[in-house]
Parts: sequence; C-alpha cells; structure tokens
Amino acid sequence: MGQITEVTVEEAAESLRLFPLTLDEARDLLKRAVETQGEDFIYNPSNLYDCIYTPVDPMDLKSDTDPRGQTGCLIGVVLGLMGIEVNETFNSYSIPILKENHGWSWPTKVVEYFAQAQISQDVGKTWGRAYEDAELAIPRILRDAKENNG
Repeated sequence: MGQITEVTVEEAAESLRLFPLTLDEARDLLKRAVETQGEDFIYNPSNLYDCIYTPVDPMDLKSDTDPRGQTGCLIGVVLGLMGIEVNETFNSYSIPILKENHGWSWPTKVVEYFAQAQISQDVGKTWGRAYEDAELAIPRILRDAKENNG
C-alpha cells in the first residue's frame, strides 16, 4: 500500500481544478472504476461502515471481512484513475460538498453523476448497481442542467 501524503483540503481541491471533465469522460471513468473490483463488489455491506476515498489501514478495520481494506470507495478509485493522489483530506466530504466549498471546475452534471454512484455505494449496493443508478440518473441530471442553463 502506498504512503499517504499529507496535504490540506485546499491543496487537494486545487489539484482537482486541473482536471476538467465532461459527462462522457465521467461515465467512462466510473465504468473503469467498477471494473477494478467487479460489478458484484460491495464496498459497504449492510451499510455498516463509513465510506472513505482511501483504503482503510488494516489496523483500523472493524473486521477481517471489511472490504474497505482492499480499496477506497468507488469515487476514490475514479479520482485515482484520473491520476489524483487521493488522501485522507478527502474523507470527510461528499463530492457535491467538495465542489461547493472548494470551487472545482467540474460541471454540476458530472458532480451529480458521481454523487448518485456515491450514494448508491454508501447504502450497501454493489458497484455495478451504483454504476447503473448513476446511468439511470442521467436523464434527470441533463434535464436539471438544461433547466439551470448548464
């Protein structure tokens, strides 16, 4: 496991501004992230654990079967695929809150797409189902974007 780098939330958010995304790119990244563990992978079985962007240190796992030891959350994997060094400063914030508080340049529809996957994963759905839920949300996301001129 790689060493976690200490950076501030502001530094982490600044690095994300350098990675503008389209919805199509976000869709591809989410699909690729699901493939890292498989569609049937459940990151948060029975909604028992806190979901965080980085893998949990083995000494902090609540049980030997806690899947959070093998990977970060689905969106943490997406960020890693983008080449963003994910660290513990991300762990207290959802994607929409990070965007709002730190001025990410990502379009709202990208944030909402990732947020849908994040919500589904966090309540114990498989990564495949989280991806499907995000895909099913696209018509609503696009309609909302059109209504809000964005």
